Amino acid sequence: MQVLHGKFSGTVTSATKAKLWDELAKEVSAVSGIVRTADDLKKKWTCLRSELKAKAAAVKRSVTTTGGGAGVDDLSGMEERVVHIIGDVCVEGVVGGVDTAGN
Repeated sequence: MQVLHGKFSGTVTSATKAKLWDELAKEVSAVSGIVRTADDLKKKWTCLRSELKAKAAAVKRSVTTTGGGAGVDDLSGMEERVVHIIGDVCVEGVVGGVDTAGN
């Protein structure tokens, strides 16, 4: 995962990333029975990550709110594993950080 989304360096090149995405696409296609390309997997991962960041943030907000607001379903086991992979900072933000977008 670090190579797929890591910064480019002497060992992490565009060709290295493309090769890994292609290998991953072959493995996914082999077990799913549906042929997936590297671009298909990249798009799926990007969408899944985005959706889960929003859902995890909503779950966290619903836990801390008071009153009778609409509840949010908890994350499934698979969703929790993905949130663990993408990291808490992506969901919760930097601890002690200040949001300057509103200023």
